[in-house]
Amino acid sequence: DYWESCELNLDIYKYKDQWELESLASQLCIGGWRDGKSMDLSLARRLRDFQFAHCKRVLKYEKCKYWGIFRVYHHLLTVRNDIKWAEETALRRIRKESYMSWEKYDDIQKQKMSLRRPYFTSALILVFILMYVSSLGANGWTIEPLTSNPMAGPSREVLLQLGAKDTGHIVDKREWWRLITPIFLHAGLVHLASDTISLIFIGCALEYFHGSFFAAATFVLSGIGGNIVSALVLPHQVLA
Repeated sequence: DYWESCELNLDIYKYKDQWELESLASQLCIGGWRDGKSMDLSLARRLRDFQFAHCKRVLKYEKCKYWGIFRVYHHLLTVRNDIKWAEETALRRIRKESYMSWEKYDDIQKQKMSLRRPYFTSALILVFILMYVSSLGANGWTIEPLTSNPMAGPSREVLLQLGAKDTGHIVDKREWWRLITPIFLHAGLVHLASDTISLIFIGCALEYFHGSFFAAATFVLSGIGGNIVSALVLPHQVLA
């Protein structure tokens, strides 16, 4: 009964396409036509363009070649690229510029991605290994008993010498650099292996999809933040 009572005057629209946008805007808004609300037509057009881009992507790439965390990042990246293409199309429409097809935009993005390599992550893993070897060298090329260091690494004194986090040194001796050095230092082989595996799966994906600068900034800032929290919560423990 409600739909029969709706009176739609199609003559007020210049094109059927405009009426379809009105319909989409009304269906997407909260409350729909019943509450007399409607979404802005420009936003409805962007949503339609995004839907078009998504359909084109599904047809072009039937199966995703990535897995694990790479699959998640790839999905988020494709959604972001399709949204950007819809926004770019809307701006070109407003400025009355030439239309850029989704295929051409997707090829440009693929070319940008092809230039990205996990340089920062690879260098970081190399630094981790060198620091661990240096810590063993400073410990007389021996690994402490598991009762002393369950991570299979050097002694507490060697870790402190190489820059491990210690709240007393940071606060009393003003050794603020200890908020940074523990990022590259590891308590033992177990700690090194877990961090390396995490970097291979997460760090490489982050750098590949967002760039080396973003990956480096994320790593350094999160590392410093973690050391600050550790210094406040665990002030009597030496951590690397």
